[in-house]
Amino acid sequence: MAETKNKQLEVDAAEIRIRAERRLGELIKAQKETVGLAKPGPKPEIGSAEEPNYQPTLAEAGIDKKLSSRAQKMAAVSDPREPIGCRWIEADLSKDWGYCQRPQRRRSSFCPEHHQRAYFDPRKREEARQEAAE
Repeated sequence: MAETKNKQLEVDAAEIRIRAERRLGELIKAQKETVGLAKPGPKPEIGSAEEPNYQPTLAEAGIDKKLSSRAQKMAAVSDPREPIGCRWIEADLSKDWGYCQRPQRRRSSFCPEHHQRAYFDPRKREEARQEAAE
């Protein structure tokens, strides 16, 4: 049982990393199209007339060139598994992963069942523990 939970945690962690990298690529693209990216060369001094237009470099944001490149490539390719409905990830290491895709609950990314699981009310935690113990 513990090994199954660990594998599920690994799948969840990988999915979070993939989504974060894809989102980083989308943000880099959006910045290129709007305010632009940092230019090579000396940085303007803080308080100078140029400083309000200052864009941090990738290195200053803690992003190396390989990560930036990988993220931009991921963002450029549309994800065929991008959900139309519920965004709950159903994954198994022995198979490919996918989304639940049942109709979403109003003002939620999830179907009613998965919304309840994702947004568990902490005030009801004690009730749930008591029910589980019975």
